[in-house]
Amino acid sequence: MWLERQAVEERLTAETAQKLIGGEQDRTLITDFIASYNKIPGRHQRCWAHFKRALDKLIDDNPDNAEVAQWCQDVIVLWREARAFRHCCRSGPRIGASVFDRRRKGRELERRLYSLAEPLLAADSSQVPHGTLARCIGMFLNELFTFVEYPDVPDVNNADERSVRPSVILRKVCGGTSPPAGTKVKSNLMTLFGTWNVKIQNTLLQCKAILANQQT
Repeated sequence: MWLERQAVEERLTAETAQKLIGGEQDRTLITDFIASYNKIPGRHQRCWAHFKRALDKLIDDNPDNAEVAQWCQDVIVLWREARAFRHCCRSGPRIGASVFDRRRKGRELERRLYSLAEPLLAADSSQVPHGTLARCIGMFLNELFTFVEYPDVPDVNNADERSVRPSVILRKVCGGTSPPAGTKVKSNLMTLFGTWNVKIQNTLLQCKAILANQQT
């Protein structure tokens, strides 16, 4: 949970990310598009909120380019369609939401998204502004609609970013901790407290249980 804080201290290399997140494979990681996450085992879902911000910025940076605006909107429409399908699946319909239906829908959305990106994959970004994001789609295509096949997986990592916000604010206010050991202890404690809060577990009881285990 507190990966961002430790990454500030160690730089977020692939090795650091692997060490902090671990090697468990039966899980889904919801991340942004930093390459450090690429080789971590498990399913991946790349954050659509990050991607939409990039699309919105592209539109703002090219206000007179109707082609760019239309391309970005077409990508966003596919994302919204995927979210609507996921919402339908989670509502428990009698038909149309089996694992096979979800997998088929995910592959369909990938094909349609790739059809938008493919003509631009070799484009010069100085001449075709949306070429860079098209190549991003080509690189992460099979990690953009994981949430369609697995409806309980979020399509954005906003919850994770909100969870590290108190730590980031505290670091900005007080400057953080100087010794590496202090940083590690603080990060571990905040991870435990944050996890217990999400699981609605009593912090005091959990601390007592850890201390009791240490004494045995």
